Amino acid sequence: MIEKRILVVSLLICLLLLTYCAKTKDQKPVQPGVTGELAQLQKFLDIPIYPNSELADITTPLRDSKIPDEPLQAQVTLTIDEYEKVPPFYEKELGMEFTVDTEDGKKYYELQFEKGDWLYIIFVGHNTFENRPCFSIERWEK
Repeated sequence: MIEKRILVVSLLICLLLLTYCAKTKDQKPVQPGVTGELAQLQKFLDIPIYPNSELADITTPLRDSKIPDEPLQAQVTLTIDEYEKVPPFYEKELGMEFTVDTEDGKKYYELQFEKGDWLYIIFVGHNTFENRPCFSIERWEK
């Protein structure tokens, strides 16, 4: 009787370990320094998130302010410390260069790229959110 219990407990432990390993294998790595809400946002968008940013706003077809669990079109606004730090981060992480426009001495950065079924557009220097510098990430179906 005791041997059966040991066998059942051992099988349950093996099953739990296999389930845990399968889940962690499928999860994408999160950018170092990105935790909580930003880690969830990074998983949702499937691209790195600038580590020193804060989520200001998200718009999806669900019409709420929650980060969805499923891939959807989205427009995200993130507040940042400085405009100039964001483009080098994404150029390093994504291996692509921003286009830069200058108007009245101010630089405006834009990066467009495709990944899977999505078109991404990252705008930096175009806006502020509650008087703080911000940037936006848009993801659209191709």
